[in-house]
Amino acid sequence: MCLPLLRNGHLQAILYLENNLSETLFTHDRLPYLEAIGSQLLISIDNARLHEGLENLVERRTHELEEANRHLRQQTLLDGLTGIGNRRRFDETVAVEWLRAQRNQSPLSICLIDVDFFKRYNDFYGHIAGDDCLKQVAQTLHMSIKRSADSVNRYGGEEFVILLPETTSVAAKAIAERCRRAVEALALPHAQSEASSVVSISVGIACANSYYELTSAEALVHCADAALYRAKMEGRNRVICYVPPQ
Repeated sequence: MCLPLLRNGHLQAILYLENNLSETLFTHDRLPYLEAIGSQLLISIDNARLHEGLENLVERRTHELEEANRHLRQQTLLDGLTGIGNRRRFDETVAVEWLRAQRNQSPLSICLIDVDFFKRYNDFYGHIAGDDCLKQVAQTLHMSIKRSADSVNRYGGEEFVILLPETTSVAAKAIAERCRRAVEALALPHAQSEASSVVSISVGIACANSYYELTSAEALVHCADAALYRAKMEGRNRVICYVPPQ
């Protein structure tokens, strides 16, 4: 017996029954019972479709929410002016890389960078030019690193920091020199600088390795800051590596 299951004259499903044991099982007398069963089946089909639709809707909305949260988190880790990572992103990344370096006994280097005499640049050329200068420096630093594991972040004001996992101080110095030359090659005039006639940077480098143990990522940053201070004291527009006390 085949029984169409209709709603408002439209076919929704077909109920097909077969019995090989009796020839008189399906009669007109049994039709109302089968129609009642068919009505219940239609309700079950509707509920299943509704449930499936709700599941798909929830799944889609959940995915959209996850994407929105991911995008929002990415925005909170980016510097609004330069478009590179911000201080928060650096703090989170250096903490992870510090633990990895300790676990693998691999070197970890950072380069702390300062734009030379930037306050004078801002005062002389104006804040709009100052913002544009920081954008160009940030993009130049970003283009100067080669590996995906390396990252450039704005540390604050006119300071930037480059994080270099599995990089010795010698390799870090070569990268820092490449960055310094690239910024100088921008040839942005800086009439108020005592270091160069164009915008330049000073870089302090520190490296944590098996030869010189540091207790924390904060200590590594402190050493890089000390090297940057030396670079400034020695005339700026240069790269200085931190030398541990003997």
